[in-house]
Amino acid sequence: MTLIIQAHIKFILSLFVSLVIMNCSSSKKSNDNSIKQDISKDKVELLREYAFCKCLMYAYKNDSLIQKDISLGVYQDLSEFSINGPVSDKIDSAIINFVENIPKLQPADYGGKKAIIFNCMRFYKSDLLNNIITK
Repeated sequence: MTLIIQAHIKFILSLFVSLVIMNCSSSKKSNDNSIKQDISKDKVELLREYAFCKCLMYAYKNDSLIQKDISLGVYQDLSEFSINGPVSDKIDSAIINFVENIPKLQPADYGGKKAIIFNCMRFYKSDLLNNIITK
């Protein structure tokens, strides 16, 4: 009888250990997926912020304050990926086109000036930028 009980105990322990190992393994995989999703979200947000920064820099290219700002370098340093590449090239092309088409405001109160920050924020929130980054 003791041999049968010992065999059952070994079987139950083996089953328990197997379940624990499988649970740990699947938990690790789901944690890895969560981390990848977080990194992906971080990358998307960094690219969006980079795009906003570039929009301001293209729009205010002759402004001394913009020339003194080092934000683009900071984005490069903060990122674990290269900002230089096909995605950033597409972002830059879209921004240049966008900035060139920011209209001057007509009411006399605005003096025919452009709402640069307002429009760059719109670009930052746009589906166009989102599509460039996520595809």
